[in-house]
Amino acid sequence: MTTQERIDKLEEDIAQLTVQNSELVALLQNLGGHQRMYHAAIESIIISHPYPQALRPVLETLLAGVDAAIVARAESDDHLEGAQASQECLMAALDEAERLGGLEEDDA
Repeated sequence: MTTQERIDKLEEDIAQLTVQNSELVALLQNLGGHQRMYHAAIESIIISHPYPQALRPVLETLLAGVDAAIVARAESDDHLEGAQASQECLMAALDEAERLGGLEEDDA
C-alpha cells in the first residue's frame, strides 16, 4: 500500500467516524430529551402525591436498588454520578411534597 493509499484510507475512516460520531451525539441528545421529560413527569407525580410520607420508604427502597445495581455493574463513574444526581432531584421533589402537605395541614 502506497503512502497516498494509506492517507486516502485514513481520510475515509475519519469521514466515517465523523458521521458515526454525529449520529451518536444526535441519539444521546434525543435520549437526554426523553429522560428529562420522564424525570419531570415523575417529579410532578411525587409532588402531587396525597400522602408523601407513605411514598418516602417505597421511593427510598427503589432508588437504593437502582443505585446498588449501577455500583455492582460498575458501568462508569459518569453513569453512577448521573443516577445519584437524579436520585437527589427525586428526593428533593419528595421533600417538597411533604413541605406542601404540611402547609395544607396548617391552612386547615
